Amino acid sequence: MTSSENAEDAGKERRRDAYWDAVKAGLIFLVILGHVVQYVVHHNGAECWTDPLFKGIYMFHLPLFMLVSGYFAGKSVMERGWQTLSRYAVRLLIPGFTFSLIFILFCLWKDGGLDRHLIFSSIRKLWFLKILFCCVFCYTLAMWKKHYLWRSVFLLLPLAGCLFPELRQSGKMFFYLWPFFLMGAALRHGGITSASLSGYWFLFLPASVMAYFLFLPGDYVYHTPLAPDIMSIRTTLLRTLYAMAGCGAFLVLMRMGRHLGHLRAVQRVGRATLALYVLQAFLFEPAFVDWEKAGLKPGVPACVLLALAILIFCYLLYAVTGRSRLFSQLFYGERGSGK
Repeated sequence: MTSSENAEDAGKERRRDAYWDAVKAGLIFLVILGHVVQYVVHHNGAECWTDPLFKGIYMFHLPLFMLVSGYFAGKSVMERGWQTLSRYAVRLLIPGFTFSLIFILFCLWKDGGLDRHLIFSSIRKLWFLKILFCCVFCYTLAMWKKHYLWRSVFLLLPLAGCLFPELRQSGKMFFYLWPFFLMGAALRHGGITSASLSGYWFLFLPASVMAYFLFLPGDYVYHTPLAPDIMSIRTTLLRTLYAMAGCGAFLVLMRMGRHLGHLRAVQRVGRATLALYVLQAFLFEPAFVDWEKAGLKPGVPACVLLALAILIFCYLLYAVTGRSRLFSQLFYGERGSGK
């Protein structure tokens, strides 16, 4: 790594807000915990949709991840334009292509052939990164021209989901998450920082409790996507409001526990969320099938401990493998330390 790159990284390190690292660390833990509940406890069955812990996580964690992404990517797009898009293309798309190729080669070696289901299954891996890239792409296009009508088209983009009710799950998730990306960009543009999360922001705490009890299994985007009918639009609006309440409450709670952000371990996890998401998706989600065969069904404390153990293992693996520039570039979309 050159001296100029070292100086740039050092500058970024000084400018980092420990609060947002803590938020991202908390979110990646919730991602893993949600997968443990879904695959280990309920074996990816219908029971997970009524699980209280699963509902508490899935009500808001994906929208908040997208909101935080928009908070940082939005400013970068405004400052660097298309350069930001190329940088995000490397970070978000290369890991998916790498792991898809490895998955396909492994299936060829193990089974001697491929079917269409396995190919699509490998492509669907890391779907969140692909949708995040689509959000960055659309936001870059929206900011490309300083024209009210041009930008309004992209702001109203989720409404286009009504025209395509039979979209695949990835399309449904894009129309669901795109507004939260815009919310994050708007918060950054409006000067909202971690220090601003006080006063009326605490109203999100009781609002999130109310949203939790009002949230029904049919409110999941997996069950009721945006479609051109009154019931679907009503459900979509309520789902968005519930997620907003959960997002606001989580941000406030992390602000109240802001001392966590100063723990070095939390900061390191928060800076490695992309790599941790990649590793947990390809290492542990397939392994959860063995839990199903074993008939194991842990309780909430065991789920939390298992999720924490997975998080620590993934981080240690990332810390070792991330030292290789080539490995880090191909698997995590990063430059690598080269140490």
